Amino acid sequence: MKKTAVVLFIIILVISGSLYYVWSQVTLLPEWYTGAGEALDGSVITYGKEIEDIRRSLARTIEEQLQKAPARTSDIEVVLTEKDANKLFAVIISENAGTHRYLNAIKASRTRITDGNLDFGVVVDASQLAGDASGRSGEGAIPEAVPLSGLLKGREISLGFTGKYGLKAGRLQLDEDGKIRIGGMTFSIKTITKRLGISEDKLKKALKDLNFGKFKIDNIESIRNTLLLKGSY
Repeated sequence: MKKTAVVLFIIILVISGSLYYVWSQVTLLPEWYTGAGEALDGSVITYGKEIEDIRRSLARTIEEQLQKAPARTSDIEVVLTEKDANKLFAVIISENAGTHRYLNAIKASRTRITDGNLDFGVVVDASQLAGDASGRSGEGAIPEAVPLSGLLKGREISLGFTGKYGLKAGRLQLDEDGKIRIGGMTFSIKTITKRLGISEDKLKKALKDLNFGKFKIDNIESIRNTLLLKGSY
């Protein structure tokens, strides 16, 4: 009887330890968000009223390049630095938040581009994200989010994508070998979409048209340490 109790106690400890490890990894926040010094280089964007200022700043950068471009209406190219790429993604998120409500849960983001590979991360208000997911109806509903909404109350979660990224005709082009991060844990895109019951087609659904003045962005591609925009003017 005592041996059985000891075995059960060990099993409980192992399970508890495993659950604690998983939970600590899922809720792990990145250093670029928790470390105040990381934000000084302008690589981190905090979402709020300043997004409109960010959009205007990016529009000026794009306009400067357009003034130097050949006089034609299509196939115009604009090259963004890593810092300006971060501004672009913030604008994309902001302008699509009305259609995709879960984007409103994003509190901060950071972009890194290395050898054509994009590393994009966000920190979200987990309780708002889970609440929105549990409130959906029909095809977009995620039943698992209902019990999670209480567990994640008041928490922040880090999400990210690493791999090749692009935008073509308003649809996301994600690398099949790309990875999705949740806290300190990494999964393949196929694993995440299968677990959550999300089709890859939905994941790559069309985004709202992006316009900066007269420049309409049609395609986006990460090249070396920059982001190449192609569009019409």
